[in-house]
Formats: sequence, structure tokens, C-alpha cells
Amino acid sequence: MDRETAVRIATVALHRAMADDLETAASYVQRLNGTDWLGVAIVAWVDTFIAHTHRGFEYGGPVAVAWLHLPTGQVETADEVTPAMRWAGRLIAARAADDEASFYALLRSLKEGSQLGDGIMALLHAVAASLNNPEAVAASLPGGGR
Repeated sequence: MDRETAVRIATVALHRAMADDLETAASYVQRLNGTDWLGVAIVAWVDTFIAHTHRGFEYGGPVAVAWLHLPTGQVETADEVTPAMRWAGRLIAARAADDEASFYALLRSLKEGSQLGDGIMALLHAVAASLNNPEAVAASLPGGGR
């Protein structure tokens, strides 16, 4: 697989997640599994999330992570979300803090198989939701996300 193919696969996976077709999105993610390109896709999805939720953010600083439950409009903490969503939030926070060691330790912290798959899909779902609902997500952030 080359870079162009991997980018196309990662992009389709994100677009399918944005269309709320997580099953098809997962099938595209699976095509990247076992390749170095999966890590590249994960970094790209995290960077996309940060760019769309925190305009002008400069990597290297601490960030607070919370989750917006779109149906209710309530902001949830790490204690209120699934372990997979909590992992995705920690991954985003490590990348935002430019903490490469923690970022890659988190990637290695999940067991191959369903645990890693659930974490990756939680991340993809969070990114898709932020792109689909930028105003709601930004309004839920301290300072409006700007």
C-alpha cells in the first residue's frame, strides 16, 4: 500500500463515519490495520479534530478533555463515557500536548483486536461528530473553542 491509497482509505473511513455508517467506516479502517498507515491515519484524524474544535491552537500545551453528548447537549466527563471514548480523549490530549511518548504509549495500551478496534472507532466517531456539529461542539468548550 502506498501513501496515496492509505490517505484515500482514511478519508473514506472518516466520511463514512460522518454519514453515521460506522460499519462501513470500520471496514475501511480494517484495511489499514497491520500497516504503518493506520498510525498515520490516527494522527491525521486527531489533528483534524483539534483543528476544527480549537482554531488557532498551538500544540504543546495542556488541554482539558470533555465530551459533548449531542442528543442532550450535556458535557460529559471521562467518568461518564465508555472506556473507548475515554481512551480517544486521552489520545487527543496527548497529541495536543505534543507528548509523543504518551501518545504512542496510549496506542500500544490497547490489546489488538476488539479493544483496539473499539478505541479507534470511538476516536473516528468523535472526530466525525465534531465535524458534523462544529457550532455545538465549539459552544460546549471553554471560551467557545476559539
